[in-house]
Amino acid sequence: MEVQTSFIDIFHDHISLVVTTIPTGYQINDDGYVLDVSLSTRRKNSFNQILASFRVTVSRDKELTIKFSDLTDFPAVLVRLLHCIGQVFQMFQQDADSSF
Repeated sequence: MEVQTSFIDIFHDHISLVVTTIPTGYQINDDGYVLDVSLSTRRKNSFNQILASFRVTVSRDKELTIKFSDLTDFPAVLVRLLHCIGQVFQMFQQDADSSF
């Protein structure tokens, strides 16, 4: 199931997420949208810190993912993933700003 949010990314597009069922419950991910770029060593360190702070993992398909077992946790999980995505976009923007 696709969830289109009212939040926008750095390109002013709405952020869409995908929710699927898995054997242990559910997972929500960004369908690989955020990691459509390569990460430098400096970016990778910052990126990993952001992921850890929101308890987000990266799948083999480069999807930012959170797994959860109880559907009542969905609102909190959705907010965590959106905040993580926002922090990653902010990291990309700061790198772009500092390169001038």
